[in-house]
Amino acid sequence: MQKEQEIQQKYILLQMIDNQMKQIDANMQEIAVRNEGLISLKAHLDELNATKSNVKLKAPIGAGIYVDAELKNTKDVYVNVGAGIVVKKTIAEAKNLVDKQITEVEKAIDHLGKGMENLSTKAQETQHELQHLMGTEHEH
Repeated sequence: MQKEQEIQQKYILLQMIDNQMKQIDANMQEIAVRNEGLISLKAHLDELNATKSNVKLKAPIGAGIYVDAELKNTKDVYVNVGAGIVVKKTIAEAKNLVDKQITEVEKAIDHLGKGMENLSTKAQETQHELQHLMGTEHEH
């Protein structure tokens, strides 16, 4: 009877590990999308820096809707620093901020990857223990 309980506990542990791995995978995908957005933003800042002032363009206002606009200043951008506070920054300062965010996102991806490796190792160990328990059960 004790062996059955151990087997059941190992199955439950494997299910928990599987759920944790799925959650980490979902988090990694979300973070990867954020990272792609930051990389794209950095490229847009480079394009903006190379653009002349007084350029006409279509500016998005949301949900795929655009308005005609004129870009008067291509050397500065406005950055939301939190709590609804917007600060004027140069393109270089904004790129530096984006680089820091990219670094933080990459650290998060690395951290999650290590967590995934640890869970994978634990799953393999648990699987071996389960096979051993089931193998010894069949021998008796």
